[in-house]
Amino acid sequence: MGGEHGVGLGLRPDVTEDASGNLVLFARYLNYGAGEGGVGSGLATWTSPDGITWSNRRMVMPTVGQDINGLFPGSIMRARDGSYYASYSSLGTSVSTPNSKGNIYVAHSLDLITWDTPIDIST
Repeated sequence: MGGEHGVGLGLRPDVTEDASGNLVLFARYLNYGAGEGGVGSGLATWTSPDGITWSNRRMVMPTVGQDINGLFPGSIMRARDGSYYASYSSLGTSVSTPNSKGNIYVAHSLDLITWDTPIDIST
């Protein structure tokens, strides 16, 4: 997790365990090398067998037309059926709607790789 990238660990990351016993970290991923707008940034997961070595970054919510500073990770959990849920909040900040209200979203995944379209639960 080094180089021209960073993890927004000061923004309350969350950790859960996958079916294999690996730790799963959910945090904000900052792609500093992408320039203005943070293309390639967003909310992501990483896995670790020991809590020291982390790999397999997977994007949960990339910043598409949205400022990374407006995304905040919430929680990630493994459900009884083995699937995963990740929650996050968005201030809705973008170039086109800089003052829009914030929303709360939940995303679902069966495998921590592919995530369904997030559902806005704040309405």
